[in-house]
Amino acid sequence: LVFFFISGFVLVFLTLRQRERKAGGASHKVLYVPPLALYAGIRAIRLLIPMIGILSLHFLWPLLGDGPVYEKFTGQLLNACRTNWWKNLLLVNNYDQTPDLCLVHTWFLSADFQLHLIAYPLVVLFSLSETLGILLNLALILAGAVVPAILHYQRHAPATLSAFIEVLSRHFFEDMKHLYYPVHIHLSSYFVGFLLGYLLLKSIKKNRDAVRRHSKMAKSTFSFQKKNCILLIFTFMFGAIAVISVFGAYAWCREEGPLVVSEKAGSFYFGFHRLAFILLPVWIVWLCIRYPKSTLSC
Repeated sequence: LVFFFISGFVLVFLTLRQRERKAGGASHKVLYVPPLALYAGIRAIRLLIPMIGILSLHFLWPLLGDGPVYEKFTGQLLNACRTNWWKNLLLVNNYDQTPDLCLVHTWFLSADFQLHLIAYPLVVLFSLSETLGILLNLALILAGAVVPAILHYQRHAPATLSAFIEVLSRHFFEDMKHLYYPVHIHLSSYFVGFLLGYLLLKSIKKNRDAVRRHSKMAKSTFSFQKKNCILLIFTFMFGAIAVISVFGAYAWCREEGPLVVSEKAGSFYFGFHRLAFILLPVWIVWLCIRYPKSTLSC
């Protein structure tokens, strides 16, 4: 979740740059939008170079050993790559089922690239209309919670996907294919980071001015401490929400079997727990930029 959040956040600072444009004898700042080929090509090259490297290493390392069960062991790891290696190079391997995934951990790179492409129309829209851009951004965040919840409810899946609890692992690989690897499952985390990055990029000058004003107002001890207490309360609140979003499904995952609960409650948790957890990183980033020199204490 956090890596998708960081990716969306950094994308804004790398893409939405302001440039001077002259019109009618006057100059004003506008957002620069790179061509789609440049936008997607640079990202693809950055991801494919390490992908090609790890694929090459994956095919070469079995040649370095031998033994009675060595071939059987290496075959289990290589079979998927022998047939599906090209999906890694096209960055679409995150839509394969787990046993057919070549280098399972690389699903993240494919999902990240696909989110990068989905974000391009949003980048263009922000350059044309800030209001429409924010509305579409919020719609994508909401879709990133509602769509997984609906898919989860249709599949009657457990609230958390676990391969270690026997009663929950019967359809684990199939659930992972539909409820974890696809790009639409991670829309909320990515576009929360995108929206935060845009808002901070837009107001960075105002934030600097605000920091200067806070330093001048430092003599007002009561006001300063009151504000710090409020910030501290919000920090604990978002921290508690993050902890609940991670461990809130414990009741569904006890060894004796899932607790009897409403399927709708489990689906709601599955759809919105990512959005709930990501509020803590959002708050931390906001504090670090908005109040870089503050000490949270009452």
